[in-house]
Amino acid sequence: MKIPSRPLLSAMSVSCACVCLSLFVSTNAIAQERYCAHCGCHERVTKICRFVREEKKITATCWGVEEESFCVNGPSCEGCKHCETICKKDKSDKVDAKVCSVPKALTWTNWMPRANTSIFTKKKLMKKTVTKTVPSFRWVVEDLCDHCRAETKSNNDKPDSNTAQAVR
Repeated sequence: MKIPSRPLLSAMSVSCACVCLSLFVSTNAIAQERYCAHCGCHERVTKICRFVREEKKITATCWGVEEESFCVNGPSCEGCKHCETICKKDKSDKVDAKVCSVPKALTWTNWMPRANTSIFTKKKLMKKTVTKTVPSFRWVVEDLCDHCRAETKSNNDKPDSNTAQAVR
């Protein structure tokens, strides 16, 4: 049998010391006294389950349609044709006196809509988010002394009060 070298022995002693320290810390944590959550005393404290009412927000999404009406006319008919000369040199225009340009004819046509129009409806998808606050209930674990536990049990007769039951 071969004897382990010194670095191996020191690593084993360090790991053994860590295990002993963790056992010491865990036993001290168990030995700590518990305090009552209501009054703060530490006499005969036991864990109980207490029924707690809370408020919870619920969000719901509603979808709907928004309608908008608009008119669409039928084919238009051609109306009057117009022609006007633009960019012509005018001696009274002092601002454009330095700009050299050639006269140009601008033409356009008036289009006349006909009377046969149709009404259409445009539907747009709309999203609405509704948030509502509703009651919610849950059980919580508390440390209570005998006196506070008795007060909690006497309040159980009221319908809206918190209820409690001892956990063994």
